[in-house]
Amino acid sequence: MGRKRSGRQQAIDPPSKPAAAKKRKTTGISIREPVEEEQEVQEEPYVMKHGDVPYRGMWVNGSLSKLPLEVQPELFYEKMGDTHSIKSNMMFEKTIMGSDFKALGFFEKFAELGWEAVLSFKGHSNGDIYVKSIMEWMSTLTKDDGNDPPKTITLSGKVNNKIVTLSPATMRSLAKFDSKADSFYQIVKSADYFSHPEKLVASNVMNAELFMVNKGVEMKRDNLKPKVRLLLSYLLTNVTPRTGDRVAVRKWELSVLYALMTGQLHLSFRQLVIMHVWQARNQKNKKLIPHARLLSALLERHGALRPEEYAFRKPHTIFALEDVCKNEKIRYKKTKWWHKIKFGDGVKLKVLQWGKQAPSGGEMDDQDSSDEELLRRKRDAGEIVGEGSRAQVEEPRQSAYSWGVVDDEMQARVESMRPPEYATWESFQQSLYDQSTRLGVERERQQNELLTHQRVVHIGNEMNLNLWAYDENQRRRHNDYCMGVPFVQSPPYVDYSQLPPFQPGMVRPTMPQVHGSMWLPRVYTEPHFQSSYPFRPPPYQYLSQQQSHQEQQSSSAQQQDPPATGGLADIFDMSSFFDTLSSYYGGPKPSYD
Repeated sequence: MGRKRSGRQQAIDPPSKPAAAKKRKTTGISIREPVEEEQEVQEEPYVMKHGDVPYRGMWVNGSLSKLPLEVQPELFYEKMGDTHSIKSNMMFEKTIMGSDFKALGFFEKFAELGWEAVLSFKGHSNGDIYVKSIMEWMSTLTKDDGNDPPKTITLSGKVNNKIVTLSPATMRSLAKFDSKADSFYQIVKSADYFSHPEKLVASNVMNAELFMVNKGVEMKRDNLKPKVRLLLSYLLTNVTPRTGDRVAVRKWELSVLYALMTGQLHLSFRQLVIMHVWQARNQKNKKLIPHARLLSALLERHGALRPEEYAFRKPHTIFALEDVCKNEKIRYKKTKWWHKIKFGDGVKLKVLQWGKQAPSGGEMDDQDSSDEELLRRKRDAGEIVGEGSRAQVEEPRQSAYSWGVVDDEMQARVESMRPPEYATWESFQQSLYDQSTRLGVERERQQNELLTHQRVVHIGNEMNLNLWAYDENQRRRHNDYCMGVPFVQSPPYVDYSQLPPFQPGMVRPTMPQVHGSMWLPRVYTEPHFQSSYPFRPPPYQYLSQQQSHQEQQSSSAQQQDPPATGGLADIFDMSSFFDTLSSYYGGPKPSYD
């Protein structure tokens, strides 16, 4: 019976004291932990958590900016919640994969509005975000309408008693947002942008540009055109950030989508940032920190950071078609030329890859695509008439690298190898037989290409050996000439064991010829390095046996050059392989510079 009743006494304390976060359930009695233990545990120093806020009831609905200025910071922190809630509700701008963005045509649309910097802006290079400083700045945010609202609206907040202003001028110091002239942009009112987009563009005009005709204009994402859906995926993080339901479409998103898709509504990106930051801060049920990288870069540029704050590192996420489709449960396939996308409602989108040209009518889109093979067979049978039909393709489809390619030559071989009873088989038996035959033809092609490659490599090695033998022969003659040794065309083999010791003053014998390639002729001729080099390894003339013997007999006796014997190197002419060698990989390359 020694249970203390301090818990019941704390249960009726006024709300000005901190409330306990943990409760224990007993039989009819609610007991809370002592206040001293709760004060020792703090989640984050930047969360200004005072338990039960005494003026919490003041913010039931409406804008936070309409409440007294001294209570706004704590109510903003109380709305955002703990550390995990704050970070999970921050919208971090994504970087783009340029090839995918250009393939969809979005890059040109952003450039038409002068929004190129929106695509290239990354904030901090390593992804650091100063979360505590952003929270303190937004909690103390105030709006100044200026002399000509909404054009002159600016937002100002304090971080460590230093005021930082978010304005078109300060954002221009970070990047060249809105690169067009100021007169190019249409400054809109906040109420028209968020609630009445029909005041900016007529509803029927906007709906005709964004929605599919057969699905109506209900504010759902599946009713938008395919490219508009993909563009919306990027806007939800970088231009019109929001969390929550991604199936529905918001009114203000229609205005931005229309501006980008048509280029007829010239919205200012800097004004959109100001409106979205101010709306996210003042709405009670909206837990959102938009443009986190931009705000963090702004505070860092002005040196308004909390003392000894450690940045939260959030790596940059790349907006790539494959990743976007994977995250949004959209079927995606990248073929040889195309991006193929199939949405959940069955709508398909086919986009040509950036930097590639559309294939001709008879050229297959994918090397291993069964549906392309089916289309090819239908063209052959005359079932498909028009663009891409067999009647419009005169040249047969061929491929220099034929592994895995079903071209006309392979199909002809497959059909020629069918047995007479092929027509009586079931369709699955015919398919299995054709597939087996096709695999056999592919293996044969692979073997032939491999043998050809090995032959080319062998010829290239021989060419290098020939050039090496020629260089060594030239070095031998050069050394003999510098030492005063008489020139000998083809010095014979010398048995040095039978020679007397060399004495000063004796005639220096010629150095024997080094062993070269057996493909090289032994008769030396003047090199001719004209235009044929290096496509032919040229410094040789291939003489016939009769010409070789006549030239050897005409040499003087003092050269002591024995007649050359008719061996394999004298009668074998390698020039027949030069044309074959040149047809592969552009001819052999020199073995040295």
